[in-house]
Amino acid sequence: MLYEWIQNRHLMWKSPNLTVPRRAYGTIYGLPQVPDVDKIPEAGKGLLRDKCKLKEVLASGYTWGPPADALESHCKAKYKLGTVLNKRARAFLGAAETWFFAQQDRSFIGTPLEQWPLPNDLLLRLAKIERN
Repeated sequence: MLYEWIQNRHLMWKSPNLTVPRRAYGTIYGLPQVPDVDKIPEAGKGLLRDKCKLKEVLASGYTWGPPADALESHCKAKYKLGTVLNKRARAFLGAAETWFFAQQDRSFIGTPLEQWPLPNDLLLRLAKIERN
């Protein structure tokens, strides 16, 4: 589940000029199919800025991008940290990242996720992530 989550973060944030088919993902990002916890490559510790869109956003120290980091903080404060990997949280994160990329004004970055100007459908999904 964690490997899939890491893969999805890299694929969501990949630079538009980088072609990354899912089957070649491990080769391009240097991740083995089954990660070795003793030898975690850089791509397993966070987004690789040189392969990402919105490099300026990632320069602020967001390991997995503002949506994922905000969701992680939200889950840690309200539920168990592992909640971020459940099915509803992963679906919410994908939709939140798609919404995030479409925003022109990202002044909400750094505020709690509940304070982001999310559309109502995402707010409803956020409220239900702990019910897997």
